[in-house]
Amino acid sequence: MLPGWHNFLFPLDRRMAALYFALGLFQFAEGLLSIFIPIYFYRSGFTVSKILIFYTLISAYFVALVFIILPLLKKLSNKAMMLWSILPLIGYYLGLGFVLEFPFLFAILPFLLALYMLLFNVGYHLDFSDAVRDGYVGREVGLSYVAVAVAGFLSPLTGGVLIGVFGFQVTFVVGSLILFLAIIPLFFFPSRTLAPDLQLKSLITYLKNRSLFPFNLSGAGYAMEEMVVRISWPLFLFLLINDFEKFGAVISLGVLAGAAVNYLSGLFSDAGRRRKILSLASWASALLWLSRIFLRNAGGAALNHLGRGFANSALLVSWSSQYYKIARALPDPGAFILSRELLYHLARVPFLLILAWLAAVLSLGMFFKVSFFLAALSALLFLAANRFRTENFKLV
Repeated sequence: MLPGWHNFLFPLDRRMAALYFALGLFQFAEGLLSIFIPIYFYRSGFTVSKILIFYTLISAYFVALVFIILPLLKKLSNKAMMLWSILPLIGYYLGLGFVLEFPFLFAILPFLLALYMLLFNVGYHLDFSDAVRDGYVGREVGLSYVAVAVAGFLSPLTGGVLIGVFGFQVTFVVGSLILFLAIIPLFFFPSRTLAPDLQLKSLITYLKNRSLFPFNLSGAGYAMEEMVVRISWPLFLFLLINDFEKFGAVISLGVLAGAAVNYLSGLFSDAGRRRKILSLASWASALLWLSRIFLRNAGGAALNHLGRGFANSALLVSWSSQYYKIARALPDPGAFILSRELLYHLARVPFLLILAWLAAVLSLGMFFKVSFFLAALSALLFLAANRFRTENFKLV
């Protein structure tokens, strides 16, 4: 039974409000830029295979960084991680404007983005898992996605207009300036650090844990599908639309489409319907990926993008709710959170290499079809999360 309507909305403490505000600023800045990166490379003369190698380097650097800087991570608080993550991200976006003039940046920029992802993601999830309230996990997760949607739904459209009028380099600078503003709300966070005795062995334990295997499998599916979301689909959609402003508008509408679904999914997840939502949304997402194989025009692609915006929002909120419930049930949530980030990139390296090989040997049209099919299979791996039950989890 659903909670009473008086619990539909609930007051946020200052910490959660600041976290949502910071997340919104990050999302707005990244929404101006990130979705356009594969298109920027493609229009600059890079092959799709080489673009995929760029993203492979990001994940490979990430895995290496976990092993190299773990002693440093244990000394940084969640606040410090998020604050320091902004510098490499700004360097990444500013450097993109010079990658054609200085080709060596092609190998350096993925390192900067990997460093940002490691610092920000671990810091953010560590803070969120500590701040979220028992009994409201789904709604808190839903609100975080709503914050992202509200702050970011106009950013792809704005980015498209800026690129269309001023070009990529000016847009990279504008996004970098906005990132500086994201520093402000971070000062409202209390500090929390990873466990001082955290070892690589702890991370491997979570990756090899038998009872956690179904959830790990769903995490690998998420990681692989996300690469098709970030690379293949934007390229495919842009080539159909062939206009930066219209492309940005479609992406913005997709973000907006999922905004209401985000919070409602969290509400229903807290009411005990998370597994049903995850199951239905997984199948819907997979079917929408498969239907993309047959798309031939911009209008159909835009409608498909909106439909998946609904399905994906419900899917990620219900799945992320389980993620935070697991983290909060553990004596050392930091080790679990870091193991998740490591898992995603370990799954992405071989997957991206396969995609790069496919892009090199197939025609562009056939490559898109195969990548959409692989994304559909990856989406179905979310179903494995329903086979995991937190109450039966044993850390052995």
